[in-house]
Amino acid sequence: MALDREAVARASLSLLDEVGLDGLSLRNIAADLGVQAPAIYWHVKNKQELLDLMAEMILADHLGGLQALGPDDSWADWVTNLARSIRTAMLRSRDGARVVSSSYGTGATALRVVDALLHALREAGFPLPDAARGADAVLNYVLGFTLNEQLATPQPITGGGSDPEQLRELFAAEQHPSLSRALWLFADPDTDARFDHGLRLLLTGMRLARMTQA
Repeated sequence: MALDREAVARASLSLLDEVGLDGLSLRNIAADLGVQAPAIYWHVKNKQELLDLMAEMILADHLGGLQALGPDDSWADWVTNLARSIRTAMLRSRDGARVVSSSYGTGATALRVVDALLHALREAGFPLPDAARGADAVLNYVLGFTLNEQLATPQPITGGGSDPEQLRELFAAEQHPSLSRALWLFADPDTDARFDHGLRLLLTGMRLARMTQA
């Protein structure tokens, strides 16, 4: 196999699934490729540049064919589908959200995603400042949710699947009356539904803000 930047990035993503981001190094990537570590430096200067390449590949593999908002499209549906696609792309790789959040976001796909999102919001009637802040809010929501999802203990409140009896004891109704009643919601394993619900809240707020400014 010819060694180039794409080959290094592909090997890195493959190794990422085995060792996670904390276990990933240029040295073990080189070993996985059957070359000496200095050979990697011909293609990437350092780990940060490698992360940028990996993040671009994570997004490009799932969002490379992204279509801009069409004249007959619902902006909210378009943004919803984009947000779901970004999350799906990151979930396909172990620590995918950490890789994307650790990159500078200057890859061709990342820039195209942000540009298309801004275009969609501008076409929906948002002034440029509101479109930029709205795009930032959507992207941060997707990234934050997926980061939390991919942590070793993805539910910080519930401990990610802890025994229900232990949870009820930990969050006793006497000390935490509201939390104890809502505990089953935090522990809901249907992360798709939770993601969509939060996204709907965000987009509804954006829609109402736009209407009040019209």
